[in-house]
Amino acid sequence: MTIANCSELIEIIKREPSVQKEGASGYDKHKSSYERREKLNTLTKMAFMCYARLYEYPKAISYFTANYCEPNKETALYVLLRMLSGLNQKDYFLQEYEKAIENGINPRETLRKAYRATTEKGELPAGIW
Repeated sequence: MTIANCSELIEIIKREPSVQKEGASGYDKHKSSYERREKLNTLTKMAFMCYARLYEYPKAISYFTANYCEPNKETALYVLLRMLSGLNQKDYFLQEYEKAIENGINPRETLRKAYRATTEKGELPAGIW
């Protein structure tokens, strides 16, 4: 039910036209865009966690990938891997990291360290975030 509600709200927000008041400053336009993106991302993360709590990690990852609004793919990867790490999902963490590399995403140093530590020790590092 929560996932369905999140999906419905995401679709409603996506269909809403951007609020572009005539004479609005650049700041107001940016703020409106930022707030819209934050709402979408919060709902996306909530649905991701619901799928995760149902142990449906492939669906969670797919949902996240389809709905998370972030123009910088590396930032979206960071958010996804951080959530997977928090759920102690080593195999999915490694899978998504490797998929990102194949797709030309250059992960930040924190993610590279986490990946190296995970492959070397066989478990996600504690306290890396």
